[in-house]
Amino acid sequence: MIQVIDKIAAPLVSRLPENNRFERIWTLAKVDFKKRYYDSALGMVWALLNPLLRLAVYTLAFTFIRVAQFENFHIYLFSALLAWMFFTELTSKGLKALNGKKYLIQNIQFNWMDIYYSLTLSTLFGFLFNLVAYFVMGIVSGVYPTLYALWLPILVLNICVTGLGFSLILASISIFLKDIQHLWTICILAGFWTAPIFFMLEDIQKSYPILLYIHPVTPMMINIRNSTFYHQPLNMEFFIWGWLYALGVLIIGFFLFKKSIPYATERM
Repeated sequence: MIQVIDKIAAPLVSRLPENNRFERIWTLAKVDFKKRYYDSALGMVWALLNPLLRLAVYTLAFTFIRVAQFENFHIYLFSALLAWMFFTELTSKGLKALNGKKYLIQNIQFNWMDIYYSLTLSTLFGFLFNLVAYFVMGIVSGVYPTLYALWLPILVLNICVTGLGFSLILASISIFLKDIQHLWTICILAGFWTAPIFFMLEDIQKSYPILLYIHPVTPMMINIRNSTFYHQPLNMEFFIWGWLYALGVLIIGFFLFKKSIPYATERM
């Protein structure tokens, strides 16, 4: 997958000026992604095996536990987990990125934002493997993709923007408050159980409708499920709200990051 993406991007990168910023971001993203599997015997194969094994566990668990009363609940579940795993991985890495990449910042002239652009790209590479696994298991289970799945790139971009915004906010806070890492772990746990992953959307709408608008990934979960599982048009209310939410968080993130970054080198 990463080689395919690299080949597609290569003509564009080769036309850019030397020492250009995009090439640096792209290289950092590739290195960060490959490092995850550097010491493993199977190497990059784990990028595809990991989501497939996860899905196998969910399939077995929910086949025997029978939490749901409808067919292909494992695909229903994974359609929302796709978005949640992407968001949590991106924000968790973003929270630690400044400290992890301080060797770059201290030794060369470097744009701090490039760390987060490359991190977003790197996490996106991993998400693409998850997406392949999702469609493979969907086809095996009889859930075939339709034209509604063409909305996925826009929905995935929505998660990228939201995750980037939260990463910048968390990184800004972590400069002054290291305990934010522990607090964010609790927030992720709370977010997992308040999203429409295990629970039906109708149940949340009936009991706690405010959660649908507070939760950062719920709008994307709903529309990824609509477009790939239910084979329905997007819910435009959640689509618009998801982008307004993402852009608002990103603007706040940029503002806080710009204000707090001058203090980073002395506090890292």
